[in-house]
Amino acid sequence: MNRKVNVQHRRFSQISFVNRGFTLVELLVVIAIIGVLVGLLLPAVQAAREAARRSQCTNNLKQLGLALQNYHSANNEFPPGNLGHRNPDKITQGPVVTNPNDPGYVPKTPNVVYLLPYLEESARFAAYDRDLDWDQQPRVVLEQITTALPTYQCPSDEQQKMELTQGGPANSQNLADAKGNYGVNWGSWEYLDQFDQSVLPGQTANVNTLEDNRRAPFAVEWGASIKNISDGTTNTFALLEMLQAPSQQGAGVDRRARIWNHLPSSYQVSTKLEPNSPDGDRGVCVNRVDLDLPCAGGTTENQMSMGSRSRHAGGVQVAMCDGSAQFISDSIDALVYKGLSSSDGGEVVQLP
Repeated sequence: MNRKVNVQHRRFSQISFVNRGFTLVELLVVIAIIGVLVGLLLPAVQAAREAARRSQCTNNLKQLGLALQNYHSANNEFPPGNLGHRNPDKITQGPVVTNPNDPGYVPKTPNVVYLLPYLEESARFAAYDRDLDWDQQPRVVLEQITTALPTYQCPSDEQQKMELTQGGPANSQNLADAKGNYGVNWGSWEYLDQFDQSVLPGQTANVNTLEDNRRAPFAVEWGASIKNISDGTTNTFALLEMLQAPSQQGAGVDRRARIWNHLPSSYQVSTKLEPNSPDGDRGVCVNRVDLDLPCAGGTTENQMSMGSRSRHAGGVQVAMCDGSAQFISDSIDALVYKGLSSSDGGEVVQLP
């Protein structure tokens, strides 16, 4: 009996066990399969993230549209496009008053100031001194200006500050004010002439300054009332997307998307260029085609203009004068796009 057991034990001990792992070929196959899966899933994940960012951008525009509506309810008109730079009613009557000590001086105020109370930013608005230029505010206000306003930030774009300026008072040169992604509808042409009569059908090439600069819902010292928007609030742009251009050392001075500045080519968006146009904006800017921010330059402020641009594939988002938000395709008909920017042009156009 013991001999039989010993024999079986010897046989069992002679059996060899081999722990077989992955071969190199099998490992490479597994890695390749994982790579393919990641390649398939990554675009879907990125698309989902962009969809969420675009949804937040839409919500921002709806909040801004509601703020405009609430301002209109309280004041029977929309807030002015800006104040204090160039009063259209005085252009043919003499120079604009630029001395702050003159009784007729109008403090330089950007459009964003008027919406603060309706964006849950009452503290900033209460601290803001309406009798002073935007860049001559008390230090506590200037410090607030350097902090980004959440409602003005599209998460698809990168936040920027105006860290490099040219000219202006000492405060403005060191302000580093936070930029934003939504600018007011400045019509279909340039800063002074907001209505391009040479392009839209049935018009002449003569520029009537006092009429043309009121063809958009916003202008210098002008905010339209709903009764002025005879083309219909559902068919007239109020705000359009814009990209925040970098303006730091090494990047150059670029005003675009500077919502706290009253000057042209900052946040005044026109439909002179189609959405996400490869053609350059005109104004104080830097040609950054690598960032989808083309610039054609130009130092004549009356002729400055900036087009609507975004990080969303295929178009830009806008807020209409009725408070709704819409997506505008890059392929929109140019005349339709221009017609949607005028408030009383008489064009029979509707959103596609």
